[in-house]
Amino acid sequence: VEYGRRRAGELGLSERVTFKRQSVEAFLREGTLRETVLLDPPRSGSRPTAESCRPEEVRRIVYVSCNVATLARDVKILADSGYELEHVSVIDMFPHTQHIETVAVLSACDSERG
Repeated sequence: VEYGRRRAGELGLSERVTFKRQSVEAFLREGTLRETVLLDPPRSGSRPTAESCRPEEVRRIVYVSCNVATLARDVKILADSGYELEHVSVIDMFPHTQHIETVAVLSACDSERG
């Protein structure tokens, strides 16, 4: 978070980018969702965030996951709420193990497309 803040300042983005490190529960209680949210939850996923995100508030979600099962569950919740899965990348960060990282990008569906 500190590096992100420092780098945003160097790039002149301090007014446009916010970095926070806190629990999802505390973040949601603040009611300060942004246009783009980066999620990197534990293996248990991010059901509370998925259930709280609304396309009219959060237009894009970048979801980093180390558990394909919880990612699929949360993407289903988000799709049912009006998001569309745009892109998925799989990254083998730990060769010779069963662990993979997945990055999914979801965007709010346009109302005319449904």
